[in-house]
Amino acid sequence: MSKSAAINEIKQRICGCYGSVDLKFALHPSDEKTAKSLKALSKKYSISKSEVEDAITPVIEDWLASKYYGFGENEPRAYHDDKNVRASKASDMISEAVRYIVS
Repeated sequence: MSKSAAINEIKQRICGCYGSVDLKFALHPSDEKTAKSLKALSKKYSISKSEVEDAITPVIEDWLASKYYGFGENEPRAYHDDKNVRASKASDMISEAVRYIVS
């Protein structure tokens, strides 16, 4: 695997590090397992903080803008109607993931 492929893997798997409804990072065992594997990729390929952030930011923002499912919901929607609330949540989620993956 190349460094660019490892970055793409992080981008593709980042949502699997969060609870699908509570959006907590690596709280559940399966989410933690995914986070640990992304951390290992980051170390193996010397992926920087900015590279991880650049890769996951559009994914998290898109998820919160249109692909979030609340508890018991069958249709995706925005996490919140207020863009500022979504932006703040995305920022928190991204910061936590980057801190973990690149530590």
